[in-house]
Amino acid sequence: MEHNYIIKPDGQIYRRVIYPDEKMDVNGQIMEALVHDAISKVGALFELPGYGPVDLIKHRDMLYWRLYPERLIIDAPFMVHQGHTVPVFKEPAGSTRMRLTWTPPASMLLRLLISSNQGFEHQKTWMFALDGSGKTYRLPIANLFEDCGVCLGKSGYGYGDTGMQFLKNVLTQYETAPYNADLAYYENDTIKMFRWQPEGSGFKVIPPEGDWTKLCQLVSVEISKYLTV
Repeated sequence: MEHNYIIKPDGQIYRRVIYPDEKMDVNGQIMEALVHDAISKVGALFELPGYGPVDLIKHRDMLYWRLYPERLIIDAPFMVHQGHTVPVFKEPAGSTRMRLTWTPPASMLLRLLISSNQGFEHQKTWMFALDGSGKTYRLPIANLFEDCGVCLGKSGYGYGDTGMQFLKNVLTQYETAPYNADLAYYENDTIKMFRWQPEGSGFKVIPPEGDWTKLCQLVSVEISKYLTV
């Protein structure tokens, strides 16, 4: 046994005892449980256009696929509000359904997290917005639950013989699922966040009105730990 002495800020002297390392006998069952609970990651497994490198995270019996979306494709009713084209998910009179691509402001990072079992069967998808400090937010948009889970509509798409085919199937549904009013909770923030103006034969994205984090809901959910592994 070793010890040393330390002087506290109040001038008192203490003796700190240092115990030697002790080998622990860990049986196979405990070791198996520790390994089973470990989180492992393969970074940049492959790349998908529009989503960047795909990270694969394994935890217990689940696989988590982390993607880095560069844009959102929004299939929704739109109308003009204060000179801007904005989504109006409740389809009021005078609205027109379109598919518009939205790119986030430079200070916002989008993250998509898709879970599957090891047989490449879809379990759930989440979409988060992150600020520069790593805080996670729920965007003020329909098709998004309070925990940032994504409503993808119909079933039957979430499978694949390989991880890449599985992701392509899920992302096809993710990009084509129409937005509806079921989860459109924050209409005033929606029209301040998602804005376009006509430009030529298309539309130009207009930055959010003010600080985008003020238009979102700060969220803290257990699943977000896989965003930083």
